[in-house]
Amino acid sequence: MGTSLVCEKCGREIEEQQKYEHLGRSYCEDCYMDILSPPKACDPWAVYSARSSLQGADKFAALTPPRNAASSTTSGPGVKLPPKR
Repeated sequence: MGTSLVCEKCGREIEEQQKYEHLGRSYCEDCYMDILSPPKACDPWAVYSARSSLQGADKFAALTPPRNAASSTTSGPGVKLPPKR
């Protein structure tokens, strides 16, 4: 059995062959991934636009209306489909 270490971020016990090093410190895989790829906020302009478009009494008015289940995905303005039999 290999030498066990402790993750310096979460304190979880890890095996020597499962350690990841960053700036001279040992981490488990989960903490290593968190350090190298921290969560990032969405595009601030997109968040602002979404919030401002959904203000008011009817927040759902800006949403696309649901499609009729009977309508075809190929139909659209100017497209004529043959009659259903």
